[in-house]
Amino acid sequence: MSGTRRQIQTNIALLMSLTVILSGRPAPAYAGIMDMGDLTAQPRDIPTEPDKEKRHQQSCLAAGVYHEARGEGTDGMTGVANVVMNRVARTGLPPCAIVYEKRRGICQFSWVCTEFTLAVRDIHSWYESQRVAYRVMHRKSGDITAGATSFRSCPGGRDINLPGMNLTKVIGNQCFYR
Repeated sequence: MSGTRRQIQTNIALLMSLTVILSGRPAPAYAGIMDMGDLTAQPRDIPTEPDKEKRHQQSCLAAGVYHEARGEGTDGMTGVANVVMNRVARTGLPPCAIVYEKRRGICQFSWVCTEFTLAVRDIHSWYESQRVAYRVMHRKSGDITAGATSFRSCPGGRDINLPGMNLTKVIGNQCFYR
């Protein structure tokens, strides 16, 4: 890819990320720098949510799950979805507000503030994140994190001591805290 084309794609991704942050609503998943077709379509094994707002909230949850845990398998993805929904239960905010939340200028989910937030590079993980989001939002899957409201990468499953937080679960390379 030429340098000019890469710069144009980067600028488009940055503008779209800014639009996402300012509007509070995510752009379509296919709007990233990598064209993989229409990724807004759900896998066939997930019923289409008839309520437009619930569908939007489920899409935000799926985006968070995809970007935070796509390499962690279904359990890791479910753990991330559980954290978001535990925060929803604690704060009363919808999933989109949790996923795209900024506190004192810091994004709660790091991918939200990066320039490549919209790039979906792994179609299989994207579809699995949608399945996980559906199951967790519709309570077809229990909370495997024991009420965790935070998580972070902990390579090799080594607990990272977080002041004021208690480790509730280790799943793959992620530690979950309450």
